[in-house]
Amino acid sequence: MTNLELKIGTFVALAAAALGLLAVRHWTKTKPAHPPADASPHRDSIDRAAVPLTALFNAPEGSSPCESAYNAILASRQASEAAGKPPMYTALAPKADFMAHCEALPPPVQSCMVARYAAKHRDECERILPAAESVKDMFEVAPSGPPRASAEPPAAAASSP
Repeated sequence: MTNLELKIGTFVALAAAALGLLAVRHWTKTKPAHPPADASPHRDSIDRAAVPLTALFNAPEGSSPCESAYNAILASRQASEAAGKPPMYTALAPKADFMAHCEALPPPVQSCMVARYAAKHRDECERILPAAESVKDMFEVAPSGPPRASAEPPAAAASSP
């Protein structure tokens, strides 16, 4: 190989590498690695549907578990209304009433009334949370599927032979 051929080969290789780098640089600037965040109608639909739940978990912490639970349910209801979504909680007692009923519950149950706590202590909370009927003076949850089993059998089933 002659000196001229070697110089031409080196020049061609460097030129190809430079063009390749320019092409990659141009392509990465003009084409994002991922679609823009607002380009997914499916994701947006899921986000809108999750608004009440997201608000429930992101509500401000209160000075007690009962106040935290109240804040979370209120935030969830307000977020549902703002998003035009059906609420997770169909009723919420005035704060003073809610607090009085909640503070009468045992401390472990009060803690489980807070969604963030209940999510981290699922097994414990499933065992000790009261049935929906016993907290209806505080709030009511929108129906979603089969009713939660109560700790006591229904009167009709208990009296059957």
